Order: sequence, then structure tokens, then C-alpha cells
Amino acid sequence: HFNASALTHLDEYVFVASNVEFGDNNICTQDGQTQLSRINVGRDTWIGANVKISRSVTIGDNSIIAYGSTVTGGFFENNTLLGGYPAKKIKSGINWEK
Repeated sequence: HFNASALTHLDEYVFVASNVEFGDNNICTQDGQTQLSRINVGRDTWIGANVKISRSVTIGDNSIIAYGSTVTGGFFENNTLLGGYPAKKIKSGINWEK
């Protein structure tokens, strides 16, 4: 589900499971101008079912977001496992090809 509050970019080979929500329903305005947040998901990333990614999030390449997590904002580097509410880095620097 893509909400109108965020410009969402999914790079190549991003796997999105069922019931994933990008953005929220809060559209900010400043000086009469609509301010949309940006969500960027890097290449070869897996997003588990029932995940919510809210506002101003960048997720690096080759990352995994665990089932049921809520990503509330920030920058997450490449090769990172994220999980929880709010989502935080569980492990980073993982070489998934081994």
C-alpha cells in the first residue's frame, strides 16, 4: 500500500511481501506548500509481511526488514537486518552471499 504522504522509490530486485505500507496519511504543509517525505529502498532488499515504513527513510542495498516491523525514520546502511517496533538495526555488515 502506497500512501500519498511519501514519494517512494524501490530500487531493482526489491522483494515486498503482503500487507506492507509505505508512508502514512499525514501530509505536511509549510507556507502553503505540500511537503512530501521520501522513502528510498535499496537494491536486493527484502521487506517482510505486515511492515510499515513511515516517513523519511533510506534503507541501504542488500537489507532485510523483519516481519511486522515499523520503520519510523532514518538512514540504514547496506547489508543490515532491521526489526522491531520501532525498527532498529539488529545486525549490519552481513555478507548474504556466503
